Amino acid sequence: MVFWTAAIGACFLGLPARHTLAAAVTTLTAVAASYALRPAVGGIVRRNGHA
Repeated sequence: MVFWTAAIGACFLGLPARHTLAAAVTTLTAVAASYALRPAVGGIVRRNGHA
């Protein structure tokens, strides 16, 4: 979803290499989400006794 939103946005802005830009935005979003969700996932894992 993030990829196609970024690609369409880049197309409307007339930016070159819109799929490359969309891939970079998607990667940065995934990295940011992993850092944001790390404490929550760690708490879930500890509660279930898996860590």
